[in-house]
Amino acid sequence: PPIGKLCRAAAMMEGEHDFKAFCAANSSVKTTVRTVYEARAEEKESVFAGEKVREIDFYVTGNGFLYNMVRTMAGELLALAEGRRTEESLRLAFETGNRNLLDKTMPAKGLTLVSVDYGYDLFGKEK
Repeated sequence: PPIGKLCRAAAMMEGEHDFKAFCAANSSVKTTVRTVYEARAEEKESVFAGEKVREIDFYVTGNGFLYNMVRTMAGELLALAEGRRTEESLRLAFETGNRNLLDKTMPAKGLTLVSVDYGYDLFGKEK
């Protein structure tokens, strides 16, 4: 997938949005509004089984995440880059909360939690 399309779509996910379309259907959370501080895609070369391969990493930071939210975001980025979805369908998904406007949820096995930052240490002191 073209990295430029991925970066543009990731940028659309930044900011405060209602991520209702991005969470599991049976979610019982009080609000699906979340703020994504940063969403970015990076292209890298790595070695897998002795072969050079192209790798695309997706990084997202925010004030909280819904169940399946990041996996659905990643699936939507891939769908946009491959032309199965459009930036307009992403915009409408945010506007309407309609999950059917989005592509598949990516499998969990590719997801890696890099860090957790609560904005204070465990003893309640601000950072």
